[in-house]
Amino acid sequence: MLGYVSIKAKDYDRALAAYNRALAIEPGFAAALYNVGVIHALKQEKDEAFLWLEEVSPTRKLDMIAVQVDPDLVSLRGGPLLTLTAESARDGLGIGSAGDVDHDGHAEVSSR
Repeated sequence: MLGYVSIKAKDYDRALAAYNRALAIEPGFAAALYNVGVIHALKQEKDEAFLWLEEVSPTRKLDMIAVQVDPDLVSLRGGPLLTLTAESARDGLGIGSAGDVDHDGHAEVSSR
């Protein structure tokens, strides 16, 4: 929850620290992986964002189509992200419940 609130407050370093703590406890936690990618996209660190978002799909915990509508990922559109989400959808990877992503496109930590 701290990570999500910190993203909303644009305190990206604090959000990143919170999600890194979550990942230290549960390395494959899809919501944390996704939101670390979001943070890097918001910081205009595109390569790093792509690396983190690529880690989400194999978990099969989130609907990867959400990355196409998340307003915080607009800086990544038209690049490898579009290919990643299309392949994920085609291959049946990364499909989760609708409750996994909020109306802003962020993966919710509480959806575990």
